[in-house]
This record gives sequence, structure tokens and C-alpha cells, in this order.
Amino acid sequence: MWSNKRGIVIGIYVLTSIPILAVAGFAYWLYTDLYQTSAQFESKIEQGQGIDIPVTPSDFARFVELKKSDDATIPFLAVAKEWEALPESDRNLIVAQVRLFATSVEGNDPKQAQAFVKAQPFLAKLRNVAACKDSHFERDWTGNTELIEPHYHTTIQFGRLLCAAALAEARINNIDVAFQHLETLRKLAAHISRDAGLDGTVTHVNLETQALTAAQEILYRFGRRTDAYSKYHSFIANRKTQPNIIRNLEGEAMRTTYVLSQANSFKDRMFSGTKLSIKNETFQRAATIRMSEFWTNAISEAEASYPDTIAIRDAYVETLSAFSGQRSPSRVIPSAIAEWNVDRINLAAALEVRYALAKPVGEVIAHFHLTGNFPKSLSEINFQDSDPYTRDVFIYQRMEKGFRIYSTGADRIDDGGDFADQNQVTDIVTTFDGELFKIEGI
Repeated sequence: MWSNKRGIVIGIYVLTSIPILAVAGFAYWLYTDLYQTSAQFESKIEQGQGIDIPVTPSDFARFVELKKSDDATIPFLAVAKEWEALPESDRNLIVAQVRLFATSVEGNDPKQAQAFVKAQPFLAKLRNVAACKDSHFERDWTGNTELIEPHYHTTIQFGRLLCAAALAEARINNIDVAFQHLETLRKLAAHISRDAGLDGTVTHVNLETQALTAAQEILYRFGRRTDAYSKYHSFIANRKTQPNIIRNLEGEAMRTTYVLSQANSFKDRMFSGTKLSIKNETFQRAATIRMSEFWTNAISEAEASYPDTIAIRDAYVETLSAFSGQRSPSRVIPSAIAEWNVDRINLAAALEVRYALAKPVGEVIAHFHLTGNFPKSLSEINFQDSDPYTRDVFIYQRMEKGFRIYSTGADRIDDGGDFADQNQVTDIVTTFDGELFKIEGI
């Protein structure tokens, strides 16, 4: 009888102890994760010991002595100020009228020609920017501004202006000048993104995609002009201005680590797609250390994969998966920030695929100029280059008035040429609808 009672008492004791042990175990785990990780903050962040990435703006800065004549920052800021002095409606009208000057089939309106003339001083100044050897654009790294790229809206407008002017020059048989405008745009993109984080990568890809789209439109509209095809193929083969993704990753590493380390950062606000709202110094310091650990591993893997941008993209995703798989409170915010950056890494890789697609696009347009019809398939033009993501042949679809050619994109799944879903990775698509070229998707 006594042994039965004793067994019951022991059983009750064990059962009641389990929650206590669980709480104690959780508390120890929490202490180990947050407090011990936070304790590394002083030596690693404030003294920089054991950190292989830049963690402050001064760490990231390049100290290069430049003559004023070699620094693209100075003439760019000057022409941006001059452009922004015009009313927004006037700026938009100049770009629109220059494009109409290039594409109108009913003869040019005098206002279109006047807009083309009015654009010339800006175009000349942008060429001067592109010709500079280097640049030193300053950014607000505190995370207090939504857009940190210098004069972002103006830069995008400059891209549209240069593309419209390139089309206009091609129309009046200045093919060489047309592609010089597009090269100016690509060099401008390189200057803008040189000392940036991943925001700079996004801006760079936007500008280069504008240039690539304009090059394809020039080939379609004016491909029968002398040297049009040779200039086009030289343009798509020249990748000297591609984004410096390693430098941009270092910039993003610095930016995110630096912002997380600042005392006033966790003030219930959004940063890099993540809400910073836990106002606890220990948690903040632990998150900062984890952020630096992630970037140290991610950049190391990226450097090992350089210069293959798709391999860099894959390495980043694998590093993120391994990091996020180690579930702990200190990794929650760094994992969310790193996840938010995946699409921006995808975008850098997508630019390489967009250029790869430009080659068959040129062959399809050449077939159209020769026969008056777009080919039924890529085999009809004997094109065999493969999708960089799958190593299979690009997917081609002839449409009623144009065509579509695409890569499966970063997920390596054929979505039928769909690029519209913003919630997942989709195909990388070049489409011509009979009037306009569009390059979209990641």
C-alpha cells in the first residue's frame, strides 16, 4: 500500500516538475541567446574585434583622392539641381515630347522638335557626368529616410530622357550617338550605385533595364539603319557597368548592422521591411551581433561565388536558410531583414538574365526584318543559348502582334511567362506587344 502511494506521489512530483523544468530550460536558453550574445557587443561592435564586415559609415567609406574634374558627384548634383528647378509638369513634358519626336509616324509636331532641342544641354551635362572617373555620393545611413539614394526620382527621369533621346537620334540616322546615350545611362547607374547598399543595386538595375529596353526598341524600329545590329550586339556584350554586388552587399551589411546598433533605432518603426519595436537594450545588442554574423557569412559565400551573380544569389539564399534555421530570439529581426533583401539580390541576378535574353531578342527582330514575321520558335532561327538558371533553352512564345521570351527566374519554375505576382519569385520576361518592349520579373 505504501509503495503504491509513494509511486503516486513521485508521479505527481514529476508531472508538476515538468513545467518548472521547461520554464527553467527556456529561461536558460533565453539567457544564453540574448545575454551572452549581447555581452559580445562591446568587443565586436564597438571595438570591431572579429568582425569581417564594415559596421559604421566610416568603415564602409572609400578614401580616394579625386580631382574635382574626375568626381561625377559634382556635375551630377549640379545638373540634378538645374533639372529639378523646372516644374514637374515641364520635366515630364520634355521627356514625353522627345519620345514622340522619336516615335511619331505622322510627322513631328514643332513642339516635339523644340523639346528635343531643349533637352540637349541636359544630355551634354549627363555625358560629362558619365565621363568622370569616380564618384562619392553621400547617403543618410541612419535609416530615418525611406529613400536613401541621391535624387532618386530625378535619376529615373534622367534615364527616361536619355532613352527617349537615344530613340530620337536613331530616327535621324545617328545610330552611334543613340547608343552613346544608352552607354551614358549605364555609366550613370554605375556612379550612383558604386558606394551604395542594395538600394543602389535596385536603382542600378532600373537604369540598366531602361537602357536595355531602349536598345531593343531601337533595333526593332531602326534596325535597317547602318550599323544598328553591330552597335546593338556590342552594347549587350559590354558588361563593364554591371552592379558591384559585393560592394553593395557590404554597404547593406554596414547599413543594417549600424542602424540596429543605434540607441534610438528601436522606436516602433519600419526598417528594411521589419518592424523595430522591442525597446530592450539586451535584445537590441543581441540582434546587432546576429546581424553582423549573418552578413559575415553571407559576404564570405558571395565572394567565393564571384563573379557569377546567379551563384552569389544562390549562396545568399542558402546562407539565409541556414541562419534562419537556428531559431532563437536574437535571430528574429536579422532573419526578417535578410529575408526582405532576397528580392533585391534576385533583381541583381535578373539583370544578367535580362542581358542573356537580349541576344535571342535581337535574333528574333532580325528574323522579322528579313521575313516580315516573327519566328514560330527559337529553333526556326537556330538559337540554342540556354537559360542561366536552368541550362535549358529559353522559352519563346509568338503572340498575335509580337512575342514573349523568358527565363524561369530564380525559383527555376516555369510560370508560363508570369511576372505579375509580387508575392513570389516569377519568370524573367521580355515582351514585345507590337508597340512596346517590356522587361520584367525576377
